[in-house]
Amino acid sequence: MENLREWGKTKQRLSAGVLLGTFSFAILTPAMAFIVEPHPKAAPNSVFAPSSTLTSLAIAQLEPGEIPVPDESPTVPDGYSDPPPEVDAPRGGVNAQLEELRVRLADVQNLPLFLPEEQGKLISASTQLSTTQLSEPTFAWIEDQLNERYGPNKRGQNEAAITQWRVYRTNDGLRYVDVVVDTGLWSQFTYFDRYAFVQQFGTAAIAKGYQLRVFHTDDVDNYIEALALEENGRDRAIARPVFLRGSYFCMNLIPELLEAFTCRLIVTR
Repeated sequence: MENLREWGKTKQRLSAGVLLGTFSFAILTPAMAFIVEPHPKAAPNSVFAPSSTLTSLAIAQLEPGEIPVPDESPTVPDGYSDPPPEVDAPRGGVNAQLEELRVRLADVQNLPLFLPEEQGKLISASTQLSTTQLSEPTFAWIEDQLNERYGPNKRGQNEAAITQWRVYRTNDGLRYVDVVVDTGLWSQFTYFDRYAFVQQFGTAAIAKGYQLRVFHTDDVDNYIEALALEENGRDRAIARPVFLRGSYFCMNLIPELLEAFTCRLIVTR
């Protein structure tokens, strides 16, 4: 009786194994159809050959000499190995004109920090804002934005980042704005802070048709010191120098042609 029971259990296990194997084959066979397919160059007695996505199972069905080889070597497109174009390539003398403009804006002897009346006109300034009407051009909005970004709220200083700005038009038509930044904050700026500051205020200036120059408060003190020496009959050259800290300038400033501007941004020190 015990032998009959053992034989029955063995038969059940064998039947379950056959059913499981059949079920596994039915599941795996459709999946394999997605990873292998007959290859046109395979031998007639080969069952499977590699598809575009090769698998170890598919490669095992090929003879060593039957692995497909590309008919042609890949070709390199024309111009692929050419050097990149020059970023600042001369175009109709634009570079020379930009350099001439840069030199003029940087010449603080002939274009001083506070332009004398005989050389041009003061158009507007942060110290001359009217309480009844909006002066044009005004840079009060960008001043507030940059003071919020770089000033005491961000760096724990009591001073605002921008202490003043003044807009000029020279007698020969050059239009520019001078911005004075607090020296303490400017000295804490990284190079990228300075670059971003010049770019952000410069964009606002260019949009209104004005070039930009940036100084800091020590430059104002040095300029005033030089004037005082001159008034007292002394050589103003012994005063500490005034430096241009940054500039943003463009050629052919026409508000209707903003996209046609050719500009340059410089951070000097």
